[in-house]
Amino acid sequence: MSIKGNLSAVKDGAIWGYAFEEGNEAPVTAYLYFDGEEIAYTQADKFRQGVLDQGIHPTGACGFTFSMQELKRYIVDGTRIQVRIGEGRIEIMNSPSTFNAPIPSADFIKEKKQVLVVGLPKSGTSILCYKIAGGLPNAHLCFEPRNEETLFDSYFHYKLTQKHPKLVTKCLFLPHVTNRIAIVSKLYEKKVWIYRDLRDRIISSFFFRSP
Repeated sequence: MSIKGNLSAVKDGAIWGYAFEEGNEAPVTAYLYFDGEEIAYTQADKFRQGVLDQGIHPTGACGFTFSMQELKRYIVDGTRIQVRIGEGRIEIMNSPSTFNAPIPSADFIKEKKQVLVVGLPKSGTSILCYKIAGGLPNAHLCFEPRNEETLFDSYFHYKLTQKHPKLVTKCLFLPHVTNRIAIVSKLYEKKVWIYRDLRDRIISSFFFRSP
């Protein structure tokens, strides 16, 4: 199997390139790896005008794209990124490639105060979140974003922390829902996890539901 391809770009929002098997019109499968771990796969069947214009592929329909927003994950600075093709997991040009995260401005770094507040429902996270935000002038308050994906969608948190130097984010920890709390917490300077006695939570829930 003779594979031709190129890992064209590695950005914080997307990874793309092209790949195909010579003499075979069927699209190949592209597999994405972060530091040796398989993350996702997709078909290399998207049209690439440049590939067609340069005579690399007869139709140009051999491109692949991995969207970080769709995968709901961000790329950690220094991550070794690989794209391998087909069942043989064949490497293509420019793979592996190391991701270098964009450097924020000096003003952004100077103002940066970002806090993540996490806890079970009815554990006091709301009042603490408002208290912290009240002590940070002009802070952006993000209250329980992304619903049940609040601690899973690490790309959302990445974009949020890139946009707001002063930020307080409150997230509910839901034991039955898959989360990426380890990688999400790395985006924040300060992390607060509230652990509340189960009996207190039962009492709070009772008064919350009482008419």
